[in-house]
Amino acid sequence: SNNGVAKISYTPNDRSTFGGVFYMGNDIALYNDSSAQTRTQWESLTFVRAYLIAGNWTYTPSSTWVNELRAGLAHYQQKFDSNDIGTLATNYVSASDGKNYSLNTGVTNPTFSGFPIIRLSGFGMQLGGSWPKYIGPDAALQFSDHISYLLGNHAFKFGGEMNRLSFTGAATTNARSNIQFGQSTSAGTAIQDYFVGTLSGTAGASVLSGDPFRKVHNWQESLFVQDDWRIT
Repeated sequence: SNNGVAKISYTPNDRSTFGGVFYMGNDIALYNDSSAQTRTQWESLTFVRAYLIAGNWTYTPSSTWVNELRAGLAHYQQKFDSNDIGTLATNYVSASDGKNYSLNTGVTNPTFSGFPIIRLSGFGMQLGGSWPKYIGPDAALQFSDHISYLLGNHAFKFGGEMNRLSFTGAATTNARSNIQFGQSTSAGTAIQDYFVGTLSGTAGASVLSGDPFRKVHNWQESLFVQDDWRIT
């Protein structure tokens, strides 16, 4: 895990002040989060990255006027993969024993590479990993400007804000294929079905169709005017 933050403040004259901040955090972890994970290559591999960039400019041209301009970008991304990501099932050389267990599952997208999920009824384990799942990159982009003006007993303030929110992601537990044996029978029958290649009559096998990734974004705008009036 690596994290860092930097800040800067600059005042070139008595009318302007500039400020900025940058933050970044990264984390990569390999861990076993389920008793069903029976091999290291099927353990969970997680990647997380977040960063923030923000800046502001305060300008005071006179004793009655103040302008505050701000802009910022927040970014977040998280990926859940199995440790064998990048190894195609059609030429799957096991990292644990060096043997080739090739399976033509029809999956050609490297994003969903790795050994497919294979389950046998009555056994609390599986072959293959249960990921991937992708959250982001998410981004929030913000611009705002506020102007203050003093006039006698009145303190006026007005301005606006604009935001762009975006999301990209996919949750695809079974994208590598999900193959099941003996779903509604005993463990002994499930083993027999596995060795002869007879799929479960109730669950069978599933394959991915279409593109599970979604990209969504929207804009938000707002304006405001306010007056603080001190009558006496």
